Amino acid sequence: MAKMAEQRIKISIKAIMRRKIKSLARDLLQRLPAGLKKEHYQNALATYDNRSGSYVIEYRNRHNPNGLITLGCHQGEVKEVKYGDTVDLHNKWLAALIDDLLGPTPGSILEAGAGECTTIVPIAHSLKRGDVSLNAIDISWSRCKVAKEFAAAEDIELSTLSSANILQLPYADNSIDVVYSNYCLEELGGFETDALREMFRVAKKYVFVVEASYELGSKAQRHKLYNRGWNLGIIPAVKKLGYKVLRHEMVPYCHDHYHHGALILIEKDANSSNMGDVPSFACPKCHGKLEKIEENFKCQPCGLVYPSLKGIPVFLVNNAILASHYES
Repeated sequence: MAKMAEQRIKISIKAIMRRKIKSLARDLLQRLPAGLKKEHYQNALATYDNRSGSYVIEYRNRHNPNGLITLGCHQGEVKEVKYGDTVDLHNKWLAALIDDLLGPTPGSILEAGAGECTTIVPIAHSLKRGDVSLNAIDISWSRCKVAKEFAAAEDIELSTLSSANILQLPYADNSIDVVYSNYCLEELGGFETDALREMFRVAKKYVFVVEASYELGSKAQRHKLYNRGWNLGIIPAVKKLGYKVLRHEMVPYCHDHYHHGALILIEKDANSSNMGDVPSFACPKCHGKLEKIEENFKCQPCGLVYPSLKGIPVFLVNNAILASHYES
């Protein structure tokens, strides 16, 4: 018994030390010089871009007979679930939520951080009507390329698709009815306020995010999120910004009980007029109107030109070309 107790103490001490080391590593990363931070970020982005196509492969193989069975949650019941079934149920739930938010009139939605559009495309299939303008951005151009091909293969037309940063969205103020992200913000530790503020700026009626919840999750989930520094600042950011939260609750379907998402639904102006206009691009830096010249987009006030690769605009401010004399 004494040996077992001693072993438990050693394991506990090791766990505490691991947590402290991870916490120190996070703190050190935040204090790195700007140049080193940028290098760390670029390396992470390169890895993300290089893995383009993995989301579509995973989505198309979700119902493989030998597919993943995990401990998940369906309608509050923790049990073993099939990954593919849970993904489908979650996407149908998202579609029903968006239908309710848009109401009976034509509308528009934007998924920020859409990856390869393996969420917005299935949502489009499940929406009650086909007059919804579908818009998506992702920071990786390669992911957008895969998304474009995936949407076409699924016979879904995207109104706009571009490579852009969730912190600088390429749309005008109050231009899209519902703006949302789905398991996207967890890597944005420290930038939750900026991301939510930008999504709110572009939204006309509602903003919602679905993220693994630190506040509502199990003890094990809170432990995991704390150690990784994920999603700790979302609710504090919402409170800081003073947004009106209509719902904050666990989503009904998840395939990982230890990464269970919660819905945070924010109202901006539910009574805003909705004429079903298709959103158009705006400068991500100054939000001004863009002029399309050849395949590129020029902001006259900024003098910045945003290039387009294979029909996919790249609205990343740091990659824009300063070309005030670029004319049609």
